[in-house]
Amino acid sequence: MMPQQAKECLLFRTAPASDYVAGGLGGQNNPYKTVKKSTIFDFYLNYNKIFQNINSRIDAVAGYSYNNYLTTTYNYARYYANGNKVPNSDPAFLFNEPEHTLISYFGRLNYTYMERYLLTATIRRDGSSRFGWIINGEPFLLLPSRGS
Repeated sequence: MMPQQAKECLLFRTAPASDYVAGGLGGQNNPYKTVKKSTIFDFYLNYNKIFQNINSRIDAVAGYSYNNYLTTTYNYARYYANGNKVPNSDPAFLFNEPEHTLISYFGRLNYTYMERYLLTATIRRDGSSRFGWIINGEPFLLLPSRGS
């Protein structure tokens, strides 16, 4: 007896999506559109100076950074697969534009003495439009007064 070969069978449905009924209404067509825009600007300055008379060198960097992110999301009504509009699907707002910005200032100073000793100081300040926290008002940072 010879082994039989398996036969593959593929079925294709030729009916449009509106024939696939779920609750009598068919599928849905939900259009959407999103546009994203990013603006980034980074600026920095370098300063280097050698002081041979005191066997020292200074390297300094100061900078500014600006990052802005804007997303525009367009809202549309929903439609059934047959082209009829879904009741009460008109958007309350035609579009939404969430935006956030981050601005930073930074600096670093390196002092080298005799090419053996190095002192580094850095500073940075970041500001964001997304959140804010006034940390010095937190109870865990408040010191008890001496009178209590």
